[in-house]
Amino acid sequence: MSDLDPRAQKTVDALHTALVTLLRRKSLDEIMISELAAEAKINRSTFYVHYNNVAQLYEEIEAEILTDFKDTLSRFPTAVPGAPSPLLQKQTIEQLLAETFAFLERRGKMAPVILSRSSGGQILQILLNLGRDLFLEAWQESVGTLTAKQYEYFYTYVSSGIISLMRTWYDGGMEESPQTMAELTYKFMNFRVL
Repeated sequence: MSDLDPRAQKTVDALHTALVTLLRRKSLDEIMISELAAEAKINRSTFYVHYNNVAQLYEEIEAEILTDFKDTLSRFPTAVPGAPSPLLQKQTIEQLLAETFAFLERRGKMAPVILSRSSGGQILQILLNLGRDLFLEAWQESVGTLTAKQYEYFYTYVSSGIISLMRTWYDGGMEESPQTMAELTYKFMNFRVL
């Protein structure tokens, strides 16, 4: 919960929404405080009551998203210890993927920040890296023995594909359910298209 009074919270919320709206049209470094204030329907001086610059506002939004996703992962069960069954590993990976797609769906209005290629951060990559250890732990059984460097390459390859799928899914209106997207992603990861 925020410590701000309701009026100040309303202003902060308006600034968050305004920044997300502007990020749909331009990169973070192109956004001016004057246009952000106009989009939020506040005075420029009111912006400075809460933030020093646009980057600080973006960092606040980014931190909230990261905290929310860490919370999501903390509720996610880790891979079943000592369970070599590919089915269990498949379920674990699909569940992690479904949680990630569901997170994006829940945070839909923040999707321009999460998915942005030019917002000043790599928030989606950070989110996927938070799930990296869970993913690799669940995936090791299926992939077999790889060196640490090969696992890094593998995860980079897979996470880049997931990022592209998420962007395409969002751009298409997120019509498929997170579970459907998780199942499809798992098939792609295993080169089993349909």
